[in-house]
Amino acid sequence: MAAKIYQMIYHPEIKQNNVIINQEPKLQYSSTPTSATEPTDKKTELMKSLEYLKGKKNPTKQDKDSIYTIEMVLKNMK
Repeated sequence: MAAKIYQMIYHPEIKQNNVIINQEPKLQYSSTPTSATEPTDKKTELMKSLEYLKGKKNPTKQDKDSIYTIEMVLKNMK
């Protein structure tokens, strides 16, 4: 592809064959929703995130900041 672009810029007198690039296949989605495994509301999602972060063996500074932030958000949601 890069060679063809170079050729088009610096040697436009040389004719080249047009190549059609196939588009990526379209994604197909199933008709059944997968919400059975996903949290139903934001509060549940935050609780699961908090449990995960608190369960880590070696939390980083960013993890500690995230724990604090999630706790404050949950406190304000009640």
